[in-house]
Amino acid sequence: MDLEARIDPRDLASLYQQAKAAEGALQVELRRGIKNAAKPLVAAVKESASFSSRIPGAVGSKVSFSRGSATVTVVVDPKKAPEAAPLNNKDHSGTFRHPVFGNRENWVAQPAHPFFLSGIREAAPAVDREMLAVMDRVAKALGFK
Repeated sequence: MDLEARIDPRDLASLYQQAKAAEGALQVELRRGIKNAAKPLVAAVKESASFSSRIPGAVGSKVSFSRGSATVTVVVDPKKAPEAAPLNNKDHSGTFRHPVFGNRENWVAQPAHPFFLSGIREAAPAVDREMLAVMDRVAKALGFK
C-alpha cells in the first residue's frame, strides 16, 4: 500500500545529492522538510481509517533517498494492525472472506472498508505543493534561481 507523490523522484534525489555535497545541513533540512510535507498524507489516511481502533496508530511514513531516486512512502505497519490490508481490500468496496479465528472449516464474508487511497487522494495536492516549496527553498540556498 505505497504511493509516491507526483514530484519526479529523480529531481528530488538530484537535489538531495547536491545538498549533501554542500557545506552545512541542507540535506537534513530537505529530508525533514519532505518528511513534514508528508504529514497530511499520514493524517488523511488515519482519518479515513478512523473506523478502526488500531489502524490509525499503525500508519506512518518513510522518506528514502538514493543516488537515482527519492521516495515518500505511506505505510501501515502489519504488526500493529494485521487487519488493515484485508479491511482495505486493495481499495475495493464489497466483501472479503476469511476463516473465523483461523478455523479453515468455518469461513465468513465481511464488509470491506477501503481507506488507504481515498485518504491519500484528498491530501496529495497540498503535499505536492509543500514538497515543491521545500525543494525550492533548498535549491535557492544552493544558489539556484
